[in-house]
Amino acid sequence: MAVLNSIRKRTAILLIVLSVAIILFLLMDILQTGGFNRTSTNAGEVNGVEIPFADFNQRVNNYQKSDPNMSLSQASNSLWNQEISRILLTEQADKLGIRASVKHMTDVLKQNPQFAQQFSNNLGEFDLKKFNEFIATIKDPQMRKAYLGLEDEARTNAKQQIYYNLARGGYFVTQADAKFAYELENNKVNFNFVHVPYTSIPDTDVKVSDEEILAYIKKYPKKYKAEEVRELQYVVIEEKASAQDKAEIETSINAMKSIFDEITDKTELLEYVNANSDIAYDSTFVTKSTLPAEHADAIYNLAPGTSFGPYEFNNHLVVSRMESRKSGAKVRASHILISWDGAGPQTKQSRTKEEAKAKADELLAQVQADSNQFLMLAFQNSEDQGSAQRGGDLDFFEQGKMVKAFDDFCFNNPINKIGLVETEFGYHIIKVTDKQDGIRIATLAKKIEPSQKSIDEAFTKATKFEMTATEKSFAEALKEAKLTENPNAKVQPADENVGIAGPQRNIVRWAFENNTSKGDINRLDLPNVGYVVVKLVNINNSGLLDAEQARPMVENTIRNEKKAQLIIKKMAGSSLADIAKKNKVEVSKAAAISLSSPMLPNSGFEPKVVGAAFGLSPKKVSKPIEGTTGVYVVSTETLTKAPAAKDYTAQITNLKSQANQGSGSIFTSLKDKAKIEDNRVELGL
Repeated sequence: MAVLNSIRKRTAILLIVLSVAIILFLLMDILQTGGFNRTSTNAGEVNGVEIPFADFNQRVNNYQKSDPNMSLSQASNSLWNQEISRILLTEQADKLGIRASVKHMTDVLKQNPQFAQQFSNNLGEFDLKKFNEFIATIKDPQMRKAYLGLEDEARTNAKQQIYYNLARGGYFVTQADAKFAYELENNKVNFNFVHVPYTSIPDTDVKVSDEEILAYIKKYPKKYKAEEVRELQYVVIEEKASAQDKAEIETSINAMKSIFDEITDKTELLEYVNANSDIAYDSTFVTKSTLPAEHADAIYNLAPGTSFGPYEFNNHLVVSRMESRKSGAKVRASHILISWDGAGPQTKQSRTKEEAKAKADELLAQVQADSNQFLMLAFQNSEDQGSAQRGGDLDFFEQGKMVKAFDDFCFNNPINKIGLVETEFGYHIIKVTDKQDGIRIATLAKKIEPSQKSIDEAFTKATKFEMTATEKSFAEALKEAKLTENPNAKVQPADENVGIAGPQRNIVRWAFENNTSKGDINRLDLPNVGYVVVKLVNINNSGLLDAEQARPMVENTIRNEKKAQLIIKKMAGSSLADIAKKNKVEVSKAAAISLSSPMLPNSGFEPKVVGAAFGLSPKKVSKPIEGTTGVYVVSTETLTKAPAAKDYTAQITNLKSQANQGSGSIFTSLKDKAKIEDNRVELGL
């Protein structure tokens, strides 16, 4: 009872303690995750326009599926840039009140080759009515939504095209512009100068510090801006087969080889390979060039029923057994395709079948008379655009890869045979250009992979490395594990690759998480590789390049500025001759130099120097001028004004060309000024 009474007396205190503990726990979680609203439902925002994550993520997944070689990160980055472009250009078009008519939208849709073919009328033109009728017949809501989305996208693209055309139309050239350009070209100045090059002072005598680089780029933030950057130190610990693992795999495959070599029945051989090999039986005849280069001769020259191996190839231990040989297993041929209206899927031609036959016969006669014409005639006439660009060449192919009539001609005729064959695609003028013999081999293979013991050892090693790196230092962990240090990797939010570790998007995501701090260490799984232990060594949220990234761009400029100050101290004097003598250089002459082409003899492009010469009174000596290649002092001799001109056509043409090129920077300018928020890392993309 005494205990219960004591608890009752302290109930209020216990409740207060528990409440405080819960509040502290919640506050800790909020601080670690970056606040109450850390997780956004949007992939990002562009000038306040939200990009819903669910829709964006679905589009990314669909886009990635359309190309098996595209990674998730590549798909995400590509669509992200498309979204930025769409939003910014639509925003500008809407501000100007631009509207896209049905004609504008139709013009965009018919630029898509698939639509142009599928929804064309009798004249071969894209038919919007036909397109809309097709959409009306679609029963699947998702597919219907997708096609309507294509129509909306076409309308948006049309508005953007109108905007770009209007923007280009806003670039114009006046007579005053042309006259000014003419004077830049034809006003001439003659002057003398002294040039002390920056190379007169060795680079080793003028050091450029990181602090100087950072101070310089801060003066020009737009020029040297960058996304957030994380610098990572990392080491990869692989799950790989040990020497003992390889020895055990070799023992295993040698035991199987002894049975493999004794089998004579083809069906039994096929069953044995498929039951025991990590590579399924393949009955295809292969040419010598497709065999592993190191062992090609040995395998190709085997007698039927004998085997070679085991040998290592593509991370497998392999035994290859000769089954049979075949002459002309692969054929190489070239063709010229002449089709007619209705031949092949969706083929549209103005000629009839009879007209196609007449043209094919004519081309056949030409190549039979002179086979050297085949390449050029294919290039000029073949309607198989893929092979036409290669002079009709189809490369090597196996029997059964082409339609039967084409296949039969190629495999049943000798090299250099030329003939005419009709298929469902049209008439083919065919030339057999080469043949290769092939062999059929049975392959017994075992993948070289780590044993469970090796996998466990890799896990233990990675765990121990992480603990040592956390308790002591990354350098100490590398030393204890006897591992080589990798160069640090610098990554930005949208990056996928991490140094030599390759595509590791999960590491990039971890580095940019709100609760990851400088100095944090983490161990992550690398699928099919092993583990990576990574340390976040630096965070750059300044929006500017760091000193290491900027150094290649600005180091020489800063060094030359410092050299210029040293050179200027030695350039005092009352005349050019006096200054030249003090600096052990010669006085040089520049004749008939214009502002549009400010090239100085033996010095190069020096617009500041030439500009100073134009603005200097004759015979006066200028103050030192910091040029592109060194420090100059000039003295103007004569200035000749351009003769009056009545026609500025050449200048107008040139300026218009420059203006058109300038229109290409419209999107870049819009993007630079836009407020863009990217939440993709936070949401797992």
